[in-house]
Formats: sequence, structure tokens, C-alpha cells
Amino acid sequence: MLKKIAVIGGAGNVGRGIVKTFKKFGWEVDVIDPQINSSFEELNEFELKKIFSPVKHIVYCAEIGNRDLYTSSLDLGKRNNFRFKNFCIKTSQLNPEATIWYIGSWTKRKPNKKWIVTDKSPNKLFKECIPYEKAKISAEKNARSLSKKIKIRFLDWASIVPNLSENFTIAKMVKQALSEGIITYSPGQYGRPLLESEQAGEALLLLIKNDKKVRFKTFFIPGI
Repeated sequence: MLKKIAVIGGAGNVGRGIVKTFKKFGWEVDVIDPQINSSFEELNEFELKKIFSPVKHIVYCAEIGNRDLYTSSLDLGKRNNFRFKNFCIKTSQLNPEATIWYIGSWTKRKPNKKWIVTDKSPNKLFKECIPYEKAKISAEKNARSLSKKIKIRFLDWASIVPNLSENFTIAKMVKQALSEGIITYSPGQYGRPLLESEQAGEALLLLIKNDKKVRFKTFFIPGI
């Protein structure tokens, strides 16, 4: 039986890698993105039902804005939260059994004196966070609240990643976390791995395969 998934925001950097990987592994992928077809809000009832009714998993990587835009547009976080809320309400009406994989990212860990951050680093105080970080903290709280309507997984892909060896990828970290319950690092000077190509899709496939039947879960990579 052909497995199906819907990807909201499938033309962006992360979305492209997810779409490519799932297709490679034999999934049928419905992509919704203004750069390809239309935004979620522009779909009519027939199109929404056709896309969302048959799928068990929906990937949401349609957040608007980068770190700089969150600084210049202080209400951007609220707008993104409102948009995701509307998406969850509509989706839960069409397919209450689906799971939404919400691709988020934030950085709210304190580095040490050498500017190294690990999964053991303490969180910043909220007042110490930049607007982008505050918005992502708010997004996680928003997603947790909405999980009363539909199952949601909030994924923090790359926020707590320390200096790593150059061949350490996000997908490898997820695999080790799932199999061993812990992630080990090789100190290096390459910084955190970039979330490009198909790493996001490879990691997401592993998480879906090992998903548990709970209403809400936050995944930290590393620190899963």
C-alpha cells in the first residue's frame, strides 16, 4: 500500500529536502506551497478534503520569516501562531487522526566561556532571548495547546547542536538517539550541521517510524 504524506511549505529549504527524501523512499507526497501551487488558505473544501483526508502524517514547515524579520516585525510570531492555529483547526475537522509534524527551530541555550553549546547547557532566561527565540518559545506553547484538537510533534531541528565533527549529520544524531537513548559528540571546529539536502527528510522518516501514540511531543535535536 502506497504511503501518503502532505508537506505544507514544501518549496522551502527544509521542505524540499523532506519532499525529495520521502519520494525516494516510495511515499506519495502532496506539496502545498505558493511557489508551486497555492497557499493552504487558498485551497477550497474539495481540495482540502482530497489532500488531508487520506494521510496519517502532515509536515508543516510554512513558518514565515527569518531571525532578522522577527526583529523588525515584532508581531510576526503572533501572526505565525494564528496561521498555524487555523491550519490545525481545519485539519482536525477533516482528519482528526492525523499527526502534524511542526518543523520549528530556536536557540535558547547559554554557551559557555568558549561559546560552546551542548544539550546540557542551561536555558536562557526569557528576557535574555532575542525576538526570534521568544517567538519560537511561543510557537511551542501554541502547538502544545492545539494538541487538544490534533496530535502534534514540535521539532527543534538545530538549536542545541554543539561543535561537531564534520561528518556528523542530524539524521545520524536522530538514529543514535532512537537506538541508544543518548547522542555522543566528537568535538570539532565545524559548528552545527546545516539542515540542507535530505537530512531533514531522513531524520523525519526515523521519527515517524518510531512515533508513539501521544497527543503532543517536543523533539530536541540533539537531546531527543
